[in-house]
Amino acid sequence: METAASIIAFIQVAQEIGICAWKTKKLWDQAQDLPEEMQSLMLRLQSYKSIFEVMDRQFPNQESFCSLPAFSLVQDNLKASMSQLHLIVSNTDRLIAKVDAKKGLKRKLVAFKMVIGKENSDRLIKALQESIALLNLSLQAWNMAITIMTPELIAAQLNQTLKTQFENVQWPKKPAIEDKEESEQCYEVEKVVKVDQKRLSAISRYTAKLNKIYTPSKLGRFAMAYTTASGAWQAYVQWPSWLSSSVYEVQSSPTGCGWMYSYRVYNIVSSDSDIIKRIEKGDKAGVLDLFNKRQASPFDKDENGHSLLYKSINANSIRAQ
Repeated sequence: METAASIIAFIQVAQEIGICAWKTKKLWDQAQDLPEEMQSLMLRLQSYKSIFEVMDRQFPNQESFCSLPAFSLVQDNLKASMSQLHLIVSNTDRLIAKVDAKKGLKRKLVAFKMVIGKENSDRLIKALQESIALLNLSLQAWNMAITIMTPELIAAQLNQTLKTQFENVQWPKKPAIEDKEESEQCYEVEKVVKVDQKRLSAISRYTAKLNKIYTPSKLGRFAMAYTTASGAWQAYVQWPSWLSSSVYEVQSSPTGCGWMYSYRVYNIVSSDSDIIKRIEKGDKAGVLDLFNKRQASPFDKDENGHSLLYKSINANSIRAQ
């Protein structure tokens, strides 16, 4: 298991990518002629920088994911990526120092051509390609770690989130005569766009609903409902759309000897997807074919929150009328 001290944070990777891109651009700016292939690689590298910055904002406490399956694989690839980026920065600094040793613009241009040459240029391009490949493997490993997360790990993570949230809540004090009414209330905590946008509201336990939104979100969504009467809670987790289309729902309720958890996962299907088009056309054989090939699930939901099974049955019923 990774220790907190040895974990490479996403923001560290983003910062190292930024340094690498800046150093490489600084080197080639002296020749005022950045090769087309190099330009393409630099743009891809900048894209990975933005991705890791978003991941750091979405998952700031990576230590809590140490027990996830494949998390060590994520860290191995991140370490390899950092090592490769360090090597590029080191070699680039060395080449910049050689070019800067020459005084005057013309001498620097001549020195650049002599120092860089085709061999060093090809070596730098290859190193950038390897860095991008390792960064891509890191993202794939992270996606794998999140996708195969077990129900127990999700429940543990949500329990910790719930505990933290409610430890910081200042519960309103009410007269004893209102105790019964208070016990029939539940509380909902939402975190939709930013981590610091928290809203706490009391609603009737009999009409309590999670704020479920069935459309893609670049930053993901999280909603939780909690009942003070029994301590039962339910949570809704939607991962960022660039990471996964999966949604996790977890419910927890007390029993006579402990707690009982229920868990389900499904994908959000866009309105222009193949499965939705087949359902709307009444292509029963085509829909069953996608289900059999596991390219879609009857329990996946459309952007209105309806399962594909419900949508299929409802579409057939309308046509039969």
